[in-house]
Amino acid sequence: MLWNHGESGGKYSPMVHLALVPLKLEGRDLEISFRYRHLQQGCLIWFFVDGDDGFGSIDHLLRIKLLTTGVQLQIDSHSLTSLHPERQNKDQPADKASGAFRLSKKLPRHLVELKTNQWHDIKLVFHQDNVTISVDDETWGHTLQHACFNMTKRKLLWLQKSGNKGLEIDDIRIRNATN
Repeated sequence: MLWNHGESGGKYSPMVHLALVPLKLEGRDLEISFRYRHLQQGCLIWFFVDGDDGFGSIDHLLRIKLLTTGVQLQIDSHSLTSLHPERQNKDQPADKASGAFRLSKKLPRHLVELKTNQWHDIKLVFHQDNVTISVDDETWGHTLQHACFNMTKRKLLWLQKSGNKGLEIDDIRIRNATN
């Protein structure tokens, strides 16, 4: 179990990552699940799935922001075109290794009550260019389709804003998905 509380003192909140390569779990089609709970209001987890950007580097593909009041998704695809119409952050330079620019597509927040002091189960199933995301099986679910989801996944990252009481992450499971 991972328990985190307090502030990082830096630009980003505390984070932990799990590289999939040493676990021999890197792949395109994966099932990822974990459970978490906020121990006070105002906490959040940003869960990132990082993978190949399609141009020779590794970057974010999907971000899931888990708040006590909802879920927000962001798709991060990539392009070599600096003037691509989907490029949002014009100040962010191209990736040093691949020369690709991040195309972030922030989706509207889905209002879902994710109570504090209650465990919530998160599950992602990647299959080709689709990902199905669910919270507590039936509380909330959503399927997204994008070509970037058919890239090899390399790393998982949890960025936490946990407050004084903290938040907990437990029961992380990753496996290669089968049809």
